[in-house]
Amino acid sequence: MSDPLRLSAGVQWLAAAAGEDAPRVPRFAMAGYTGGLIRQGWSREPVVIDLAGMTIPAAVPIVAEHDYRIGAVLGQGVARVEGGELLLDGEILAQTDTAAQVVALGDRGYQWQASVGADVESHEVVPAGNTVTVNGRSFEGPVRVVRGSLLRELSILTLGADAATAVTITAGTAEEKPMTDDKQMSAEDMPTGMAAEEHGDMPTGPVESAAPTVDLKAIRDQIVIEVKNDLLKEIRASRGPAIHAGTTKPAVDDKKVMQAALCMSGGLPGVEKSFAEPVLEAAHKAHRGIGLQDVLLIAARSNGYQGPSRIRESGTLREVLKAAYSTGDIADILAATYGKFLLQGFTSVEAVWDRISVVRPVSDFKTITGVRLDGGFVYDEVGNDGKIKHADPSDDKRTLKAKTYARMSSLTRQDIINDDLGALTQVPQRLGRGGALKLNDVFWTEFLANNATAYEAKAAAAGNALSLTSLKDAVGLYRKLKDPDGNPLGITPAILLVPPELEITAAELMGSSLIHGTSGAAPSTNVLAGRYQVVSSAYLTSATTWWLCASPADLPSMEVGFLNGQRTPTVEQAEASFDTLGIEMRGYFDFGVSKGDKRAAYRMATA
Repeated sequence: MSDPLRLSAGVQWLAAAAGEDAPRVPRFAMAGYTGGLIRQGWSREPVVIDLAGMTIPAAVPIVAEHDYRIGAVLGQGVARVEGGELLLDGEILAQTDTAAQVVALGDRGYQWQASVGADVESHEVVPAGNTVTVNGRSFEGPVRVVRGSLLRELSILTLGADAATAVTITAGTAEEKPMTDDKQMSAEDMPTGMAAEEHGDMPTGPVESAAPTVDLKAIRDQIVIEVKNDLLKEIRASRGPAIHAGTTKPAVDDKKVMQAALCMSGGLPGVEKSFAEPVLEAAHKAHRGIGLQDVLLIAARSNGYQGPSRIRESGTLREVLKAAYSTGDIADILAATYGKFLLQGFTSVEAVWDRISVVRPVSDFKTITGVRLDGGFVYDEVGNDGKIKHADPSDDKRTLKAKTYARMSSLTRQDIINDDLGALTQVPQRLGRGGALKLNDVFWTEFLANNATAYEAKAAAAGNALSLTSLKDAVGLYRKLKDPDGNPLGITPAILLVPPELEITAAELMGSSLIHGTSGAAPSTNVLAGRYQVVSSAYLTSATTWWLCASPADLPSMEVGFLNGQRTPTVEQAEASFDTLGIEMRGYFDFGVSKGDKRAAYRMATA
């Protein structure tokens, strides 16, 4: 699905004075987009639209205020790309009250503004330090380039995002009538804003037949063209185009807009990755600086609440909560917002466990017996009879059971009356962090339990301390491992798992192409440089023990099961019970862990 995009633009209405009986057909010329940067308060990068990638229909609809209902249709126009700019010409064709008001106010000098609507089909971010050429101009990153778009409509607005847009309304005719020599030039025949008395040198009565013929229509048209060109130059020079979100945007989900507004007010990092650009734009425009009370009151009013506009006492709070929770909307909005901040807290904790594990979904809380088939699969030669022998594998059994871990929290009466948005952001972050800490605690406790015998290992000795020599030793020992049938294991280790105390040593071994000797000895080549991925966890408690592990895609050192594949905590919330004023929320996490294959990790320890 494409993302809507709207660009504020400058518009000038072209006019030709009409005969009294001629139908009025207002026309306009518009510089829709000048090819430059568009800046928005909610966007980290400025935006530039690649006009070479814009699809332009033969006729572009003209509507009022980005309203796509039939009563808001004003007319249509023709657009083109010229000189790295988007230009449009069009006519107001509708005979509705809205169209009549647009033209009438324009005739009286009202300065309409305009906005172009388009669908974004593809875009990319050019990082800082890079340069990109778009629309014949160079732009320094960071900048977001809209590579593909579809021009959809042009809107006439009372107020656009770009204050430099201006519309000067006059009227044309469906069929221009030539002006006769004996026609007097009145104020309405002159360019807009110029009174007849300002032109004392022009004839105010019938033109004598002996005098040269004066083409007043041509003079007037030339003046209009010159004024138009001057206005367009001023508009283009004084403004930078800006994305504009109309107040009526049927494609944007109001719930998502409210969620985005809460996340923006709460300072959610990377909020632009959680919501589409049109949703962020609408949230920035309609709900900038929204608070906890605002959300509850909006939901309550949509369900019939007509009380005070601020929550300052328990009676009002009870009434607001009752109305707000009479439908599921507020619960959905708060739960979704709560979940995003919970996820932020969850992902802030290390996830090294995922680097040595295979993850599998489980459907319930029953104990699952996992079987890894070993041996018995070596091919046999097929005899003349063509019969193939069945495999006779041994198996290695292990059990895995998901358990539930949970914690509750509340938005209290005091939080709501104080309009404390932090209660909606900081608390779920801590609950998310708590879920990740619990997963790590359960995982590493299982990994370290009976670790000396659960995995392949070399007898503890001082010479096992992490160094190039001991690492070479571990590599050789790992490569000699056998499968249960006595065949070479045939798996190459990929991960160097170390505690924090050995992380720098491991990084030096993997990052240095030369190893310097002692007492001035010449350095030697480090043949293992870059061969293994260094993985370190704060949960590894021995400062002198390290492991050489296989990739979990080959042999997993551990297995982790998540109920229904849900790898992050789930959040639920509702109005608190009758004896408590507030909103209760709970986060719960269903998972289980078990050891993987004993040959997946090779243990090296000094004691």
